[in-house]
Amino acid sequence: MNAELGSKQHEAPTILIIEPSSAGPALISTARRMNLSPVVLTHGQGARTVPARYLSDAHRVAIVDTNEASEVIAASRRLAAEMHVVAVLPGFEYYVPIAARAAAALGLPGLDPAVADAFRFKDRMRAGLQRSGLAAPAHHRVESVAEAERVVPRDGFPYVVKPVDASGSLNVTRVDDPRALEAALRRIFEHEIDDMDWRFSRAALVEEYVPGPELSVEGYVRGDRITFVSLTEKLLGPEPGFVEMGHIVNAAVDPATAAQVEDYVARSIRALGLPFGPFHAELRLSPRGPMLMEIAARLAGDRICDLILRATGVDLYEEMIRAYAGLPEAPPPATARGAAGIRYLTASGAGRLTAITGVEMLERLDGFVQLDLLVEPGREIRDVSTVFDRVACAIFAADRYETVKRSMDAAARLVRFCGRAA
Repeated sequence: MNAELGSKQHEAPTILIIEPSSAGPALISTARRMNLSPVVLTHGQGARTVPARYLSDAHRVAIVDTNEASEVIAASRRLAAEMHVVAVLPGFEYYVPIAARAAAALGLPGLDPAVADAFRFKDRMRAGLQRSGLAAPAHHRVESVAEAERVVPRDGFPYVVKPVDASGSLNVTRVDDPRALEAALRRIFEHEIDDMDWRFSRAALVEEYVPGPELSVEGYVRGDRITFVSLTEKLLGPEPGFVEMGHIVNAAVDPATAAQVEDYVARSIRALGLPFGPFHAELRLSPRGPMLMEIAARLAGDRICDLILRATGVDLYEEMIRAYAGLPEAPPPATARGAAGIRYLTASGAGRLTAITGVEMLERLDGFVQLDLLVEPGREIRDVSTVFDRVACAIFAADRYETVKRSMDAAARLVRFCGRAA
């Protein structure tokens, strides 16, 4: 590995990872395994605190305000003066544009900042697809309730309202009438979304509601070649919200539909100009064909990359590092294709978590791998309205999709969370 990249003063090549969260922390241990030196840039406070168990694999930790591009660039330059830095990676969606600008400042390969912005901001993504002529929901970008009243047709309900730059389905809402539309927009314009201390823009998309089952598509780009790794079935909570409650890697999609989806996503990627690295696309199989909800130039969250590794043998963490560091792709895995899924579990009612029931029965389900608690005992739990309200997750893997799906459905029925009044 070192011979491929060279070295500076005989040091291992260094990669900078900006604020690893969600899928991002796995990049640290993966880089170590690849004989690289991972340096983590993190704010180290509040929501931007990387757990110590992940930082133990870091070569170095640099404390910096990661939400300020100028400070990240300055810190990257200081580190590059001391180390043989070969790549700057975003550790979370919000940092894709900042990583692109830091790489450009260091003269390293990276995404063009305009391309990074097109994948990061949903309004720019919609504009890019519209210019390409690809099928997409009708949409309106608005910055105030008054503007929405002027431009959004009153005969087009239902709509979906979403911030242009949040993630995790935060404040994404189906609205069925003008009153609900106004309320959804006010939540975006007048209330801070509390996620990674990010300063979100006060802009929203009001989009045509697209019916149909939802999939995500994961893969990576190397120049003109796009490698598709998984079509992932998405399990969503009840509308009007769109909280993701589960994912199944290697969804039960017929070959003709899979080919149509991959062609549509490939044309979307080329229209937006992604030259390399991972992508995570979310779409619905509408009566008009595949319809993109959003697409990001980063690893999928919600442990989807772990499910892919378990089901297919493809390590998207490693492929991301290889792409950004200019290394060749890993050899194709010899692992037989299977299925893997994650089912998020939620509370019914509010209180403080005191006990969990049904775990023994859960562990006897076919394909059970593990149950992880996402909320510490004694912490407040409540009915699910955002991804932050999910209490636990159960992971399953098996040779067949049907086995995984059946066990995931059973998990949601078996496990119950007990709490006392907060």
